[in-house]
Amino acid sequence: MERINTKVRVKEQLERAVASGDWESLGKVASELEKETAKLEMEEKEKFYAPTSTSREVGEKTVLVTGAAGFIGSHLVERLLKEGYRVIGLDVIDLGERGNLKPYSEELLGNYIYDQDIKRQNVERCLGHSRYRFYENVDVRDEEALEKVFQENSINQVMHMAALAGVRDSFKAPQLYLEIDEKGTERMLAIAVRYQIKYFLYASSSSIYGGVNGNRPSKEEDVPNPRAPYPAAKVGAEVWAHTYHNMAEDLISSKKRGQDKPLCVCGLRFFTVYGRRGRRDMALRKFVELMARGKPIPIYGDGSQSRNFTHINDIVEGMVRALKNPHPDEIFNLGGEETTTLTDAIELLERYLEKKAIRDCQPLQLGDVHASLADTSKAERMLDYRPAISIKEGISDLCRWYQIWAPFKKAYNRYQQLRDEGEEYTEADLQEALSLRDELLQLTEVREDDSEYLVAYHYLVCTYRLIADICHCFTV
Repeated sequence: MERINTKVRVKEQLERAVASGDWESLGKVASELEKETAKLEMEEKEKFYAPTSTSREVGEKTVLVTGAAGFIGSHLVERLLKEGYRVIGLDVIDLGERGNLKPYSEELLGNYIYDQDIKRQNVERCLGHSRYRFYENVDVRDEEALEKVFQENSINQVMHMAALAGVRDSFKAPQLYLEIDEKGTERMLAIAVRYQIKYFLYASSSSIYGGVNGNRPSKEEDVPNPRAPYPAAKVGAEVWAHTYHNMAEDLISSKKRGQDKPLCVCGLRFFTVYGRRGRRDMALRKFVELMARGKPIPIYGDGSQSRNFTHINDIVEGMVRALKNPHPDEIFNLGGEETTTLTDAIELLERYLEKKAIRDCQPLQLGDVHASLADTSKAERMLDYRPAISIKEGISDLCRWYQIWAPFKKAYNRYQQLRDEGEEYTEADLQEALSLRDELLQLTEVREDDSEYLVAYHYLVCTYRLIADICHCFTV
């Protein structure tokens, strides 16, 4: 009740200041609210990511997560915080900022997987939490920047998620995929050995199997058969991890006598991951957005392709189990239990979105495989990994998330447009900012067991700052 009364009081204060044209008073109120809301944002983050009673066993362990702003990486950071770990994250938010990426295809970088806004929102969910530190625009190939991260933090374990993803896009810039996905992994392994990290987990991909098994689920011991530069680079990363495991004892002992424990490495081959905050290039995420907007969805082939679609929560569960159960040198498949065709998945999207898909059928793309199925018996046996989310539950959750996220995205775009107005603000901009403030305030009340509302808090703080800035422009 007190919170409701406070909201009413604040709204009345803002309305009185606007009605009187007293921009100085309005700016002061907005500045005060910015501070109050920033404090509340931090309190909510501490509460949301509070460790559970069963996860206090992790003690003071610090985990470095590369690719922390990405789809899988950001979900992993959230889960690790809830498990009680101290987390160090790093990622490259803007690919175009790095001069060594500029020679590559504008088509690749301009159409790439993430826009900066999505990655920033992924980071902002946890930013400011007492157990989280994030390094922006640290490239896994940049040895000097990586040295700084390791020197400034007592890191115990590494979870290397950073990569340039996408089978189809990898044909456009194979050298770039080689540099980031394979050479970047080698660079991370080298520095992990130098700083005597005991456990190095890294993301691999089911695409390394290349569909060679037909409709038979792929096992870890199957010989890789990559059909594109992306899975080829992932195979190279796996070989480097195995090699560094073999070399680690000699390399470490040459640095510090008496240290005889080698680097443990663990590769996780992900099978068709989907879920909240998925990348725009991922089929189900792309289909949800296009169908919601009444646009055609591109279907490559006849829709009979089969996948073990794996919900992000099941992937993260498998990763945490692997983290807590170190093995000297292993690779595990992490995939869903159900085999689902693309046509069946689209029908589920139609059911939960209550919209008919407009199908745009196209030929199969280079690198596509007809079936990508996981044999997870090894992970079940050694990690007690058992995916819990059915494809129906997962797609329902994805659609529900999009319905929550879409108005937030609209509000965020409005904030960006207003912020970019610069010094040429008008009273119409102020009214727009006040309206945006009301919208964001409503979004902070939407819980749905997800961290979306924490991002709404962050942009509510920014909006109060924006209102204060607009008022300052009116008074000078």
